[in-house]
Amino acid sequence: MPDFSEHEARVPCPLCGAQVDADGALLRFHWGGVPSSYKIGDGVRWFRDKLGSLIPAFHGVERRSFLFFTRMVFNFGAPNCGDLYIIENDPLVDVYRCKSCGRELEGLAVEIQGGVFRSGAALAPGQTQKRFGIEKGFANIISMRDGKPKPRPDWNDPPFTSED
Repeated sequence: MPDFSEHEARVPCPLCGAQVDADGALLRFHWGGVPSSYKIGDGVRWFRDKLGSLIPAFHGVERRSFLFFTRMVFNFGAPNCGDLYIIENDPLVDVYRCKSCGRELEGLAVEIQGGVFRSGAALAPGQTQKRFGIEKGFANIISMRDGKPKPRPDWNDPPFTSED
């Protein structure tokens, strides 16, 4: 799967209360226009074509970036899904640990409410099951409709298309 979006947030450890990373955690995930960088309070951005229409989800298009390089961008998810949790799915991280207490964490998550990035969260062992009713790894994206979690395992590894 190409690239990630990133969200910089101060994330407290659910076990000791200290910041998981003293410099702020950089959470990597797929949602909205990918790649993008976000901070607390930013709205989710979606890529559009030259006519202003949304690029279909999971369809990559080439875009020019600085110095005339091109890169593949895509929209991940659905703009009408504005309340959700995204559990980080960084393949470079095997085990998450609090840098203060050293204890293992189940993962890191991003919370989006009304299409706006609200917070980052660290998940204590067993918290994915307790909070969302699913086993760790079952779904990276949990839609929150009417305050109830709806796991979206269909978005873990969706089929991608791209321009030829």
